[in-house]
Amino acid sequence: MGMVIATGDFNAILDIDEKVGGLRKPLKVMEDFRDFVSNCKLIDIIPKNGKFTWTSRRLNFANISERLDRFLVGERWISCNYSLETEIVPQIGLDHLPISLSIAQDTRSKKNYFKFLSMWWWDEKFLDNLKDWWKEGNIYSVSPSFKFVKIIQFLKNKIKDWNKVSFKNVFVEKSRIEDELEEIGNRVMQFGMTNVELELEKKLKT
Repeated sequence: MGMVIATGDFNAILDIDEKVGGLRKPLKVMEDFRDFVSNCKLIDIIPKNGKFTWTSRRLNFANISERLDRFLVGERWISCNYSLETEIVPQIGLDHLPISLSIAQDTRSKKNYFKFLSMWWWDEKFLDNLKDWWKEGNIYSVSPSFKFVKIIQFLKNKIKDWNKVSFKNVFVEKSRIEDELEEIGNRVMQFGMTNVELELEKKLKT
Protein backbone atom coordinates (compact mmCIF):
# COMPACT_ATOMS: atom_id res chain seq x y z
CA MET A 1 0.00 0.00 0.00
CA GLY A 2 1.32 3.44 -0.95
CA MET A 3 1.04 6.88 0.64
CA VAL A 4 -2.39 6.19 2.12
CA ILE A 5 -4.07 8.05 4.98
CA ALA A 6 -7.42 6.88 6.32
CA THR A 7 -9.10 8.85 9.07
CA GLY A 8 -12.45 9.28 10.74
CA ASP A 9 -14.81 7.58 13.18
CA PHE A 10 -14.19 3.86 12.66
CA ASN A 11 -16.68 3.00 15.42
CA ALA A 12 -14.32 0.23 16.54
CA ILE A 13 -11.39 -0.24 18.89
CA LEU A 14 -8.18 -2.22 18.48
CA ASP A 15 -7.76 -3.25 22.11
CA ILE A 16 -9.75 -3.38 25.35
CA ASP A 17 -7.74 -0.54 26.90
CA GLU A 18 -9.22 1.81 24.28
CA LYS A 19 -12.52 1.81 26.16
CA VAL A 20 -13.55 2.57 29.74
CA GLY A 21 -17.06 2.20 31.16
CA GLY A 22 -20.08 0.35 29.84
CA LEU A 23 -20.08 -3.22 28.58
CA ARG A 24 -16.94 -4.81 27.19
CA LYS A 25 -16.66 -4.80 23.39
CA PRO A 26 -17.00 -8.25 21.78
CA LEU A 27 -13.55 -9.72 21.12
CA LYS A 28 -14.63 -10.75 17.61
CA VAL A 29 -15.29 -7.12 16.66
CA MET A 30 -11.84 -6.05 17.88
CA GLU A 31 -10.16 -8.98 16.15
CA ASP A 32 -11.91 -8.15 12.86
CA PHE A 33 -10.76 -4.54 13.09
CA ARG A 34 -7.17 -5.61 13.88
CA ASP A 35 -7.24 -8.02 10.93
CA PHE A 36 -8.45 -5.20 8.66
CA VAL A 37 -5.60 -2.91 9.79
CA SER A 38 -3.02 -5.70 9.46
CA ASN A 39 -4.21 -7.02 6.08
CA CYS A 40 -4.24 -3.51 4.61
CA LYS A 41 -0.72 -2.90 6.02
CA LEU A 42 -1.92 0.16 7.89
CA ILE A 43 -0.26 1.76 10.91
CA ASP A 44 -2.26 3.23 13.77
CA ILE A 45 -0.77 6.55 14.92
CA ILE A 46 -1.38 6.91 18.66
CA PRO A 47 -2.14 10.49 19.82
CA LYS A 48 0.66 12.11 21.81
CA ASN A 49 -1.61 13.80 24.36
CA GLY A 50 -4.30 11.29 25.25
CA LYS A 51 -6.31 8.29 24.16
CA PHE A 52 -10.08 8.72 24.13
CA THR A 53 -11.76 10.66 21.32
CA TRP A 54 -15.42 9.96 22.13
CA THR A 55 -17.47 10.09 25.32
CA SER A 56 -21.12 9.38 25.96
CA ARG A 57 -21.31 12.44 28.25
CA ARG A 58 -23.53 10.57 30.71
CA LEU A 59 -23.32 9.69 34.39
CA ASN A 60 -22.34 6.56 36.28
CA PHE A 61 -22.32 3.27 34.32
CA ALA A 62 -23.60 5.04 31.22
CA ASN A 63 -20.44 7.18 31.20
CA ILE A 64 -18.37 5.61 28.43
CA SER A 65 -15.17 6.80 26.76
CA GLU A 66 -13.65 5.16 23.68
CA ARG A 67 -10.97 5.73 21.08
CA LEU A 68 -13.16 5.62 17.98
CA ASP A 69 -11.46 8.30 15.86
CA ARG A 70 -7.96 7.73 14.53
CA PHE A 71 -5.49 8.11 11.70
CA LEU A 72 -4.41 4.95 9.88
CA VAL A 73 -1.54 5.39 7.43
CA GLY A 74 0.22 3.20 4.89
CA GLU A 75 3.61 1.75 5.87
CA ARG A 76 5.32 3.72 3.13
CA TRP A 77 4.92 6.92 5.15
CA ILE A 78 7.18 5.39 7.79
CA SER A 79 9.63 3.61 5.48
CA CYS A 80 10.19 6.89 3.59
CA ASN A 81 11.32 8.59 6.81
CA TYR A 82 8.26 10.72 7.42
CA SER A 83 7.52 11.64 11.01
CA LEU A 84 3.79 11.53 11.76
CA GLU A 85 2.25 12.87 14.96
CA THR A 86 -1.40 12.99 15.96
CA GLU A 87 -2.97 15.10 18.67
CA ILE A 88 -6.44 15.23 20.21
CA VAL A 89 -7.87 18.75 20.09
CA PRO A 90 -9.80 19.60 23.29
CA GLN A 91 -13.32 20.92 22.72
CA ILE A 92 -16.13 21.78 25.13
CA GLY A 93 -19.52 20.09 24.77
CA LEU A 94 -18.67 17.66 21.94
CA ASP A 95 -18.99 13.90 22.16
CA HIS A 96 -16.36 13.37 19.41
CA LEU A 97 -13.09 15.27 19.87
CA PRO A 98 -11.24 16.36 16.72
CA ILE A 99 -7.80 14.89 16.04
CA SER A 100 -5.02 16.50 14.00
CA LEU A 101 -2.17 14.96 12.03
CA SER A 102 1.24 16.62 11.55
CA ILE A 103 3.63 15.32 8.90
CA ALA A 104 7.33 16.14 8.63
CA GLN A 105 10.07 14.52 6.59
CA ASP A 106 13.36 13.60 8.24
CA THR A 107 15.99 15.16 5.99
CA ARG A 108 18.98 13.97 8.01
CA SER A 109 21.54 11.94 6.09
CA LYS A 110 21.25 8.17 6.26
CA LYS A 111 24.97 7.67 5.52
CA ASN A 112 26.24 8.33 9.05
CA TYR A 113 26.53 5.20 11.16
CA PHE A 114 25.24 5.40 14.69
CA LYS A 115 27.78 4.63 17.42
CA PHE A 116 26.89 4.26 21.08
CA LEU A 117 29.45 6.15 23.15
CA SER A 118 30.34 4.87 26.62
CA MET A 119 30.73 8.43 27.90
CA TRP A 120 26.94 8.85 27.76
CA TRP A 121 26.70 6.65 30.86
CA TRP A 122 28.57 9.40 32.75
CA ASP A 123 25.39 11.45 32.65
CA GLU A 124 23.24 10.35 35.59
CA LYS A 125 20.03 11.22 33.74
CA PHE A 126 20.85 9.26 30.59
CA LEU A 127 19.10 6.04 31.62
CA ASP A 128 15.97 7.94 32.70
CA ASN A 129 16.06 9.80 29.37
CA LEU A 130 16.23 6.48 27.50
CA LYS A 131 13.14 5.21 29.30
CA ASP A 132 11.22 8.42 28.54
CA TRP A 133 12.30 8.41 24.86
CA TRP A 134 11.29 4.75 24.52
CA LYS A 135 7.78 5.58 25.72
CA GLU A 136 7.66 8.69 23.53
CA GLY A 137 8.67 6.71 20.44
CA ASN A 138 6.10 3.97 21.04
CA ILE A 139 3.42 5.55 18.84
CA TYR A 140 2.85 2.81 16.25
CA SER A 141 0.30 0.05 16.69
CA VAL A 142 1.82 -2.50 14.30
CA SER A 143 3.72 -5.77 14.38
CA PRO A 144 6.27 -6.02 17.24
CA SER A 145 9.27 -6.31 14.88
CA PHE A 146 8.29 -3.25 12.83
CA LYS A 147 7.50 -1.28 16.00
CA PHE A 148 10.92 -2.17 17.45
CA VAL A 149 12.73 -0.90 14.36
CA LYS A 150 10.85 2.42 14.42
CA ILE A 151 11.48 2.93 18.15
CA ILE A 152 15.21 2.29 17.68
CA GLN A 153 15.28 4.85 14.86
CA PHE A 154 13.44 7.32 17.08
CA LEU A 155 15.89 6.67 19.95
CA LYS A 156 18.87 7.21 17.65
CA ASN A 157 17.66 10.66 16.64
CA LYS A 158 16.77 11.58 20.23
CA ILE A 159 20.23 10.54 21.49
CA LYS A 160 21.98 12.48 18.73
CA ASP A 161 20.07 15.66 19.58
CA TRP A 162 20.67 15.16 23.31
CA ASN A 163 24.37 14.52 22.76
CA LYS A 164 24.81 17.83 20.94
CA VAL A 165 23.40 19.67 23.96
CA SER A 166 25.01 17.62 26.75
CA PHE A 167 28.42 16.77 25.29
CA LYS A 168 28.57 19.09 22.28
CA ASN A 169 30.85 18.05 19.42
CA VAL A 170 33.27 15.50 20.89
CA PHE A 171 36.03 16.18 18.38
CA VAL A 172 35.83 19.94 18.81
CA GLU A 173 35.90 19.54 22.59
CA LYS A 174 38.86 17.17 22.38
CA SER A 175 40.76 19.66 20.24
CA ARG A 176 40.00 22.46 22.70
CA ILE A 177 41.22 20.38 25.65
CA GLU A 178 44.42 19.44 23.82
CA ASP A 179 45.09 23.13 23.17
CA GLU A 180 44.60 23.92 26.87
CA LEU A 181 46.93 21.10 27.89
CA GLU A 182 49.55 22.38 25.47
CA GLU A 183 49.20 25.87 26.95
CA ILE A 184 49.66 24.47 30.47
CA GLY A 185 52.76 22.63 29.27
CA ASN A 186 54.21 25.84 27.89
CA ARG A 187 53.57 27.68 31.17
CA VAL A 188 55.17 24.87 33.16
CA MET A 189 58.26 24.96 30.95
CA GLN A 190 58.58 28.71 31.51
CA PHE A 191 57.49 29.17 35.13
CA GLY A 192 57.37 25.69 36.69
CA MET A 193 54.40 23.64 37.92
CA THR A 194 52.00 25.23 40.42
CA ASN A 195 49.05 23.72 42.26
CA VAL A 196 46.70 25.52 39.88
CA GLU A 197 48.32 24.03 36.77
CA LEU A 198 48.51 20.58 38.38
CA GLU A 199 44.81 20.48 39.29
CA LEU A 200 43.75 21.89 35.92
CA GLU A 201 45.91 19.37 34.07
CA LYS A 202 44.34 16.46 36.02
CA LYS A 203 40.84 17.76 35.26
CA LEU A 204 41.51 18.21 31.55
CA LYS A 205 43.10 14.76 31.22
CA THR A 206 40.08 13.20 32.91
